[in-house]
Amino acid sequence: MNDNDLERRLRAESGPREQGYLPSKLPATVESAPERRPSRALRLAILVPAVVAGVAVVAVAAAVLNGSGPDGVGGGGTPTPLASSSPPEVTYCQQQDVTFEAEAWGGAAGSRGTVVTVRLADGRYPCRFAPVPGARIDVRGATLVESETAGMDATRTLDAGMPAEFSVTWSNWCGELHDSVDLVVLSGGIEFPVAVPQGIGAMPPCMGENTPSTLSVTDLSPAP
Repeated sequence: MNDNDLERRLRAESGPREQGYLPSKLPATVESAPERRPSRALRLAILVPAVVAGVAVVAVAAAVLNGSGPDGVGGGGTPTPLASSSPPEVTYCQQQDVTFEAEAWGGAAGSRGTVVTVRLADGRYPCRFAPVPGARIDVRGATLVESETAGMDATRTLDAGMPAEFSVTWSNWCGELHDSVDLVVLSGGIEFPVAVPQGIGAMPPCMGENTPSTLSVTDLSPAP
């Protein structure tokens, strides 16, 4: 047997993988292949637990972020109530707490005087002011005369919308004359510079060389 006869014989015989082979029809689409796509029931069995697990993870994460975990991690389940705000304790008036308005210097019976109105500044809490304020007359930082009352007893409470007033009277000045002076009001150990319009001038006339110069302040009273 030559090579050509051997080749024709081998081609005529079926191989071992071809023996007993039964052809089957291919599915029209991949979707219709039973061995490649799980059944609808199987797909639901896989999908539902996955969705439930995802919802559970989101719920746990939200609980931790909101501080509602059972072990108190993240701030605890019960929020701490905020402390209620209350007005501060009434203390002595400071310069920023009050405003002053003074009348121009006037004169009578050899004296000079002014009426000063004090009121609580806008937006400030009530504060304590001296029922009898102190006063001082300065010129370029040097004191010329000071009242006997120092205004240390700051027990009068100034409230919003309730201004008060007092008068300052200066008598018998025999020293050097000045074109202008500075009025300083005293209360609770605090100094309050008060601008007074010039008027007839603050310097009172000399009523006697042997008579001391005096500065007097009246009690604090409700302003009209």
